[in-house]
Amino acid sequence: MDEKTIRVPDRFGSDRRLIAVLCFVALFAFLTYCHGFLKILIVEPNFGDFANYYFNATKLNEGVNVFALSDEEENRLRRESGLPVLPCGGPGYAPVFQFLMGFLAQLDFWSALGVWLLLNHALLVGLLAAVPALTGKDPLTLFAAVFFVFASHPFLENIGVGQSNLIILFFLTAAALVMVSGRSKVLCGALIASALIIKPQYGLVLLLFLWKRDYRVVVSAIACYVLLRLVGVMIYGVDVEAAYWSHVLMRSTLFEAANISLKGVLEKTLIGLTHGAFLSSAAHVAIGFALVAASLRAIPRDGSDRDAFAGFALLVSLVILLAPVTYEHYLVLMLIPFIAVVGGMDFRRGMGVLFVIAFSLISLRYSLDRFVFFQSGWPVLLASGKTAGVLLVWLILFLQLMQRRGSASTIHEPPRQPMSRYLHN
Repeated sequence: MDEKTIRVPDRFGSDRRLIAVLCFVALFAFLTYCHGFLKILIVEPNFGDFANYYFNATKLNEGVNVFALSDEEENRLRRESGLPVLPCGGPGYAPVFQFLMGFLAQLDFWSALGVWLLLNHALLVGLLAAVPALTGKDPLTLFAAVFFVFASHPFLENIGVGQSNLIILFFLTAAALVMVSGRSKVLCGALIASALIIKPQYGLVLLLFLWKRDYRVVVSAIACYVLLRLVGVMIYGVDVEAAYWSHVLMRSTLFEAANISLKGVLEKTLIGLTHGAFLSSAAHVAIGFALVAASLRAIPRDGSDRDAFAGFALLVSLVILLAPVTYEHYLVLMLIPFIAVVGGMDFRRGMGVLFVIAFSLISLRYSLDRFVFFQSGWPVLLASGKTAGVLLVWLILFLQLMQRRGSASTIHEPPRQPMSRYLHN
């Protein structure tokens, strides 16, 4: 085998110096994360999203339909709540999720927050423990996952605002693990449905199972999702459920400067043009269909477990790109595409450099859109590094899958008959 084609994991175990360096890098990233977390906890506590969950769960338990409140009523109730942290955002989560958060709302705010933070960090440990099972016990991928978790700013921001993205990441990672292990299709669908009840846009990953004709996963996911919604209806009533959908559909049409999805980038770029809203929506739909079609074209219907996981990761990255709204802390879900990329990368043809660029764009802390100059028109493109990073990860996974698909077709191609046979005849 040529030296240029040898993959790093093939020589990983023979060099203890490399292992020592990677352990040091992982430890440094972990300690840096601990410093950042303690600074948030002690010096500048925000946790606005968790306060939002806490506030809405409390009010629903008191019989208030938080999805039907006007802005004035909501602000008044927030002022009267006496919470030590200002809730941010609206009640954009399913009633059954609010019901589960209601158990934490029985505690005082700081105790509830402590339980929430412990739960999130326990999920982080579980996610890292699942990496070897997803990538064939490749130690390099495990080190890369540890580094991404503790060195990536979206993870720290997710913890700092008290978001629920780690729960979604846990459910989707568990679903991917069940998928590659070939275990219960019903369980796989139920895990995906549990993620969808928090943020429905991740339903896009079900296209993988439709494409692979694995209909039991799709049926299980739909059935479990409907069941969870019915549980919310039984707890709070039809009026609350209807108000939830009205609120969510209205919010998906709003213009948000912090939105880093493809839709947000297009809206901010074309906002000053005539018919800019129509052009951005049309471009978003057209590009979305093209990316979905290309993704399904790259995913083999009957590929290996590694191909299935790469396809799953490809669609997760598409959710981040194509969702109506994506904030920076949503990028914690990029852990799945990252470990899929590292687990299948051969570090040649510039792929390693491309991956480093993508990782840096997604993980580093920067925010050019805080400056007015970068908030509209073509300068928005210069401030869309996070979006570009996600697109690069999607491109790397796409190229990996296309390369494997081409290699598989070459292997199964029947040998050609020599031309001399026809000349002699």
